[in-house]
Amino acid sequence: MENLIFWFDNPPTCSKGIWKIVNSKWEKECHFICISNFREDRLKVQSTEVNSNELPLQINMEHKEIVDFIFRYRNDIHIFNGYKGKTSQYLKYLLKINRNAKVLVWAERPGYRGKGYWPKFTSMLYKLYHSVYAYKYSNKISAILAIGIQGVEAYCNCGWSKDKIFPFLYVPDLKSCPRRDKMDKNKKIRFVYLGRFSARGKGLDTLVKAYNFLNNDNFTLDLVGGYGDYNDIIQNWIGNHENLTYGGTWPIQETSERLTDYDVCIIPSRFEGWNVTTNEAISAGIGCIITNQAVSQELIEISGAGKIIPANSPEQLAKAMQSVIDSPEVIIEWKKRAIQYRKQISPEICAEYFMDILKYLFDDTSEKKRPEAPWLAKG
Repeated sequence: MENLIFWFDNPPTCSKGIWKIVNSKWEKECHFICISNFREDRLKVQSTEVNSNELPLQINMEHKEIVDFIFRYRNDIHIFNGYKGKTSQYLKYLLKINRNAKVLVWAERPGYRGKGYWPKFTSMLYKLYHSVYAYKYSNKISAILAIGIQGVEAYCNCGWSKDKIFPFLYVPDLKSCPRRDKMDKNKKIRFVYLGRFSARGKGLDTLVKAYNFLNNDNFTLDLVGGYGDYNDIIQNWIGNHENLTYGGTWPIQETSERLTDYDVCIIPSRFEGWNVTTNEAISAGIGCIITNQAVSQELIEISGAGKIIPANSPEQLAKAMQSVIDSPEVIIEWKKRAIQYRKQISPEICAEYFMDILKYLFDDTSEKKRPEAPWLAKG
């Protein structure tokens, strides 16, 4: 098999778990090219060195250096994070100098948003926009690794052949945590929100409104994260309620371990490509209340480790939270299901799936059985 060339707009964090394993197991060379570093606001919440020895990254290379690099490795396998970001100019160049290039693109569902995000007409324009890309690249790109089943459906709707689409997901560099499925009945229910303080994408305004529907105060809610379009509102909201706490920001490598101190993770997403908090919660062995627009809710659907609710519905979110407060025994059941399932989203298992895709596409000596996503298999 050929060398692997990974292309990123910015250093990978949400997908680092998979790439780290691939880097250690692939028999040939692996190169990780980053066009630029994180924005300053993102750097504030990144807690690990992005250019660590665990995943050697080449950041901020000169344009000519990149072009020469592509020409040298033009016959190898290239994996791009999307086809219209910062790396797109190099995708175009590769396809220009090698019409038979081996190219995979892994990407979130196209950027047109659903109800409650952008006007319907704007969403239609985005769909048309991505349909043009499908027409342009469908015979040039070897495969689309679509993030989530909703991503698979979206790319099919844009005109991509389903034969060229493989379900994919984000897998951070996480470790499963020790089992903690006991619960002190005398303690309050501990909810946690982890992520950017955003209403537009993360749906935190839905959580704020849902709070007003809850009937008693036998719970606490910690909000962990920062920055975003709703940050000031959230900080003020926290200051006005005794059972709300600002948890600061957590080092990425510590998220799963810290989540074990909680009972349920709240994920009120309005529209996302894939919310990795779901991965972190399952790795921690706790359940989630999550919306149907997080995309990663498919992990909860398969595992049964939580409850899926409609996006943009404070009433439904409050109802789900209240049911946990009133019947806390469900917490233990969700924890058991998360622990039973979490191996299926481990970096090792998902990296094997990715490498199986490469062998299926490019290795003539391998068994030609289409790989199946391990996290979608029901136990």
